[in-house]
Amino acid sequence: MTDIIMFSMSASKVRLSRISFNCKRREGDGRDLFTVKCAYMLSVAMHRMLIIGHMFVNPIRRNACLQAWIILISVCLSAACYADAKGSERIPPRQKIVVTPEPYEGMPIALNPPTFRWPESTELPATVTVRSSSGDVVLKSDPRDHYYFRPLEPLPSGEYEWSFTDANGVVTGGGHFELSEDLEKWPVAPAKEAVNNIPSGHPRVHTRPEKIEALKLLLQNTENKDFQDFLRRHAGGKRPDLEPLSEEFFFDVRDDSYKSSKQIFWKSGDYSLKAARGIVENCILYQLTGEQKYAEYVKKRALAIADLNPWGLTTHDVNQFGNSRLVNALGWAYSWLYDQYTEEEREKIRNAIVDRCRIALLDAEAERWPWPMIPRLEYTKVEPHAWQFVVYHLSVGLIAVYGESPEAQEWLPWLIDLYVANYPWFSGSDGGSAEQVPYFLGTNLISSQQAVHLVKTATGLDLAGNPWHRNAPYFMIYGFGTGANASQYGDNSGRPPGGSGTMTARNAAVQFQDGVVASYYDFLLRRASARNTYIPLLEAPFELPERKSLADLPTSRLFSDVGLVFMRSEWEDPNNEIFMEFKSSTFGSIGHGHNDQNSFNLSAYGKVLLLDSGFYNYYDSPHHNGWTRTTRAHNAILMDGTGQPGSSDQFYGEIVHFEDTDDTTYTIGDAHRAYNKVDLERFDRHVLWIKPDVFVIADDVQSSEAIQYQYMLHAKNPFKIDGNVLQVDNEPAHAKVTFIEPTNLNISQSDQFLKPIEEIVRRPGKATPVPQWHMTAETPEKSKAQRFITVIEVYKTGDSNEVTVDVVESDEGVSVELSDGRKGQITWRD
Repeated sequence: MTDIIMFSMSASKVRLSRISFNCKRREGDGRDLFTVKCAYMLSVAMHRMLIIGHMFVNPIRRNACLQAWIILISVCLSAACYADAKGSERIPPRQKIVVTPEPYEGMPIALNPPTFRWPESTELPATVTVRSSSGDVVLKSDPRDHYYFRPLEPLPSGEYEWSFTDANGVVTGGGHFELSEDLEKWPVAPAKEAVNNIPSGHPRVHTRPEKIEALKLLLQNTENKDFQDFLRRHAGGKRPDLEPLSEEFFFDVRDDSYKSSKQIFWKSGDYSLKAARGIVENCILYQLTGEQKYAEYVKKRALAIADLNPWGLTTHDVNQFGNSRLVNALGWAYSWLYDQYTEEEREKIRNAIVDRCRIALLDAEAERWPWPMIPRLEYTKVEPHAWQFVVYHLSVGLIAVYGESPEAQEWLPWLIDLYVANYPWFSGSDGGSAEQVPYFLGTNLISSQQAVHLVKTATGLDLAGNPWHRNAPYFMIYGFGTGANASQYGDNSGRPPGGSGTMTARNAAVQFQDGVVASYYDFLLRRASARNTYIPLLEAPFELPERKSLADLPTSRLFSDVGLVFMRSEWEDPNNEIFMEFKSSTFGSIGHGHNDQNSFNLSAYGKVLLLDSGFYNYYDSPHHNGWTRTTRAHNAILMDGTGQPGSSDQFYGEIVHFEDTDDTTYTIGDAHRAYNKVDLERFDRHVLWIKPDVFVIADDVQSSEAIQYQYMLHAKNPFKIDGNVLQVDNEPAHAKVTFIEPTNLNISQSDQFLKPIEEIVRRPGKATPVPQWHMTAETPEKSKAQRFITVIEVYKTGDSNEVTVDVVESDEGVSVELSDGRKGQITWRD
């Protein structure tokens, strides 16, 4: 399917419409559609410029200006479409911005029914028509003033063709898609009906008015551990007034003199944290104890926040999280202390909530990030900050004032419908996250549990009907394990789960009555107590399910939606655990993911052996972009000295094989589409785990031109190099790395970064970076085809390590046999 963007002109604006047609495909190159996408983004920018030009020039010059721009852009688009027709097309499996209408053939579909999406260029309203393979119309939507349509009921399994009709009657073929019989189904009620269940009384944020008295009696008349723990944590201590802002931060982002910076972004976040501190906890303490000191603290804070300029330091335009955090705090304060305010005070807080929501949803300055969320979130699938906490926080504020604000009655159903249609943007249904494990826990899992509880309590609509929520705890279990050998992928990597993990594990164990997750909660509780525990507190009484042993879990698991394989030898004793992880993801390098397709990391006995190198001080810092995210910084392969591009959905990998038995795990990643500087016809990385302590990595690369190859490994300590054998030590863990093929590699190492540590301006509170070592094994000559076969033997200080590994390569693959009788087989793909 080739997409051409066409122009039409009306009296007020230039519109972009689309024509689609089929062309011959050849796998390999992504430059064609990438060019079209660039041209599309250019055309949107030009569209905005033309609107401005329309306002400021006379009609004759305006028409000449418009025609000139159209000719210029048409030339760009013609070149793009020529490249598309001449080259091979690649529509990515996961689009960051909807350019090709979804779903399309080859796109992963996680749920039945799927969400239908079309580009921003579409003239609204649009109507969706779905036809069966026999041509019968099985679904037709009402005209939609939105850029998506999510049916309420699942469709029968089968093959379908769909199209959409815009306001001008132009029909665009959306394409072919298939719904398999085993696809999970999720019917939902319309949000506009569900919001009618929001109670008229208060409190109604994460609870209902009728529940408060019964909850108060239960908690006060029993030895409820959660309540006692909550009192111990939050009832004491000082309750100071909010410190006023210093004069240097008395600005308005709408003024021409305002200039954004990372320092202002951080100051906004820090100040909003201080302003909101303790509001949620003191709201709950007041309702459950009746003590006035808690109410007074909340009132003072809420009224002080309401006095802040919504376009000032804490506005959405400066820091999305800062603004939404204050909406969340005001929503709690408004609803949980509703009777404590005068009508004038209620109006003041209500107006502050609505003003801040309006800026985030509609009025943010469109010329720069962050953009207004309406309608951007409808056609932009990858907007991480919005989905990390902002959507949830704004929903808290809108539920609090629902029925008292006409804006809330419009915006809240829009947010809930979008949550059903777009979440999780970073995964399918298997519970994983393309944001990687640390960000998954700190943002995706926590905020998703809060959103599920908020919406279900207020409206009865259960967002956890999406199976991702049920499976997500297992991404935490496999990604963090015992906590001593945690996943290194993505930003903020290698951290143990801490109190956030304990909290989310308990919430999930109770919500889904999952005995394995409950056992993991017990394990985490021995390491760190749960924090932010108001959800289980407000759901009392509840019971954790009967425990099921973690030891019964498979040692390996594939999260296919996000392209991650976790391999763990041990579940209960971190001192004896070996952990390897392997990544090849169809999400590419979006969000907090890195340019690391077909890479692996290795830890053992509580220590990192092969490292995901670099540091994360803040997003897009010189070091972050210049090293941490790059392919060179990972245990991956460079092609002719170049790696994979960053922040891209166009260049990606894929797990194409996974099998797990009692003796071995065998997986294959295909990353030939992940590189943009070389034309790869094949890049398969085979990972064979002969349990519990031997790994064989076999790489099969084919390039259209002769190139050199650089095999990268990273460690915390210097590599000991002896010919084609490397020794990696991090007491008490050790690894022997042997390059079986080729044996004539040029091996070197360095402790230097391309972006040196000295150039890093660290964000306050970030840890000081420590030295790391980077090994490069380079082929001496250029070639079109190259295979690497590498054996990694892991052992612990004091182990005899007397096992020998025999590797035999053939045209069919690689046979591996250990002297103790263990075996494994790698098979080359056709």
